[in-house]
Amino acid sequence: MSNGPFPALVRDICREAFVARGYERPTKDKIVVNINKISLGWIGLNAGSFKEFVQIYPFIGVHCIPVEKILAECMQNIRYSKGRFATFAKSFIEIAKNNNTTEFIFSKDKDEILIKGKSMSETVDEAARPYFEYLSDIDNLITSVEKRQSQGGGMPQRLAILYAVRYGKANAEKYLEAIEGKFAERGHAAIAGSINYFARKFSLIGQEKIKKSFLM
Repeated sequence: MSNGPFPALVRDICREAFVARGYERPTKDKIVVNINKISLGWIGLNAGSFKEFVQIYPFIGVHCIPVEKILAECMQNIRYSKGRFATFAKSFIEIAKNNNTTEFIFSKDKDEILIKGKSMSETVDEAARPYFEYLSDIDNLITSVEKRQSQGGGMPQRLAILYAVRYGKANAEKYLEAIEGKFAERGHAAIAGSINYFARKFSLIGQEKIKKSFLM
């Protein structure tokens, strides 16, 4: 994330444009909107800062509240914060392949930033809403997270939580043991250790508590 007064101004204006469309802004570069009782539509406004312009790279996904709360409970040095992380997200370019607008570039002219910020919020929101709905279905979310599990980054842990809901905690724990072993075999000791830590904490949470958290 690029810092400084110019990128910050662009992000602020873009966030306000999304707020005008019904979103909330829990952090300086994330915006969310309610989808259902357990899912928030999530947009990350990553910024690239150049000499004469700022480019915004939107990422679109969902923040599954119970997944992120359980993850925070079972991970080291993480406290749950609404909208801080996406449970799963893709770049706008991946989602809106048929959209002619794939770049959002802002000059230092404030009036132009206001116009382009509004236009960007409309374009991204239009692409995001169907994707929010798609990912708010737990089976679709599982399928999406499964494709990222080999990358680490909390994805195996998130997938285990989803597996516990869909297939039972015992199966989720078997999955954690197997995926930890795969990362260890590939020499990724830090990722394997993180999964092991999560698995030990996760083992202390009852199946009923996990299921109830998804009925908020």
